[in-house]
Amino acid sequence: MGGNGFLTTRQAADLLGVTAPTVIKWVEAGRIEAHRTPGGHRRIAGSEVRRFASSCGFELEGIPTAKIAVSSRTRVLIVDRDPDFSEMIAEYLELKGGFEVAHAASAIEAGYFAGLLQPEILVYDEDTTAIELPQLLKVMPSARVILVTSMRSTSTEALQAQVGAIHVVEKPVKLDRLLALIQEA
Repeated sequence: MGGNGFLTTRQAADLLGVTAPTVIKWVEAGRIEAHRTPGGHRRIAGSEVRRFASSCGFELEGIPTAKIAVSSRTRVLIVDRDPDFSEMIAEYLELKGGFEVAHAASAIEAGYFAGLLQPEILVYDEDTTAIELPQLLKVMPSARVILVTSMRSTSTEALQAQVGAIHVVEKPVKLDRLLALIQEA
């Protein structure tokens, strides 16, 4: 990735041929510089991965310069202001579904990951009022939307119609059901 692009610890681990916990240990030991997102997740500059790989003799097959290489895996973006909830869903979808998943708790993070990941599926918590869904969809017009809501209402139905959401899922979210809906989409 170029100097301004950032990778998750999992993406850095894939490039380096190690596990994500190994990258986390290197970050905690100060061997790799990383910053934390507002949601508490580590992000590593592509240039830092390149520097670390060079200093340790790792051979990289290539770090994309503009954005993460579009994966052959289904790309999912979860937008929810509760980072614990969205991280739990992200980990489940990555492990059980093999999806490439990012999650965002703010409008800035959502826009960043929408452009970076080019998600095919957007799981959007309707209760996340600070992030306007119609505005977000302008960045990713072909994404299929799954709405998550704490209580289905007429405003949920109106939002579903406005953005063309393919499903509405009520909380508490059943992870197996969400996985099936994404696989179906």
